[in-house]
Amino acid sequence: MIFPYDKEYPSPSSVSHVLVYGDHAFLPDLVLNYRKAVVWTDTPLVDCNFPHGDNVVFVPASDFVKGVLENCEVKNVTDVIHKPLTLKPVEMEKEYDMVAVLTQPQRKGHESLSRVLRKLDDELDREVTLRLRVHPAIRLFFTGYKKVKVVDIPDTPAYMDFAKEVGKSRVMLFPSYVEGIGMPPIEATVLNQQVVMGNIDATREFVDVKSAGVTDVKLVRLEGTSHWLLYQLYEEEEYLDLLLKALEDERCCVPRLKAEDMKDAEGQWKKVLELFD
Repeated sequence: MIFPYDKEYPSPSSVSHVLVYGDHAFLPDLVLNYRKAVVWTDTPLVDCNFPHGDNVVFVPASDFVKGVLENCEVKNVTDVIHKPLTLKPVEMEKEYDMVAVLTQPQRKGHESLSRVLRKLDDELDREVTLRLRVHPAIRLFFTGYKKVKVVDIPDTPAYMDFAKEVGKSRVMLFPSYVEGIGMPPIEATVLNQQVVMGNIDATREFVDVKSAGVTDVKLVRLEGTSHWLLYQLYEEEEYLDLLLKALEDERCCVPRLKAEDMKDAEGQWKKVLELFD
């Protein structure tokens, strides 16, 4: 049986084998009671505060996650199996200049992006549009512009509808400090978008695009938990420079998907399910 990491788990007395899909840092101790648990994980967290035993097999979704697991001296770690890219190529008219999706109040880089956009606002000689989906707690970081017009992404009933809304913008802004994978730049390769991002681990494993260089790292506790993130702080002036170039030239900052096996969803799932044989 397959379970997202954040859902209720079945009783080990009724189910002997489970496949957990998601962040291993939030596994309950209950996984140690199954006959076998396979965890296909893409965590951005770097600590070792999670249950692991002989019955649990960890499948890292990126080299970054594999490194975290090996640093924690976890026994049962497989080769990397990239999670599938389920979004198919979509061609649509670009109605907006930029888009950013910041649905978490931590680690997604809203502080850096806010500073970059204020500098951009001062340098622009025309109005540009920014489509935005943002966590309410950080909404005020993205107000008060003169030439950056913020347009909210509407609520959508399904993931594909949301992807189409995101794809209406030409430049994907991805200011994240750390990712286990980093799907938005990957999806941008099939949404025909440019990407402006920092050159962070994990995401650069999947896409090839000129990015702002990382200049420092910082260990940060995930608020309200015993888990830790390793922020990779990039050069904001370089990020701004790439953004200005992307807005002026559609040939700038076009991402190329490096992990082509992500397109083979059936093949990737087959590799994971074979671990139960």
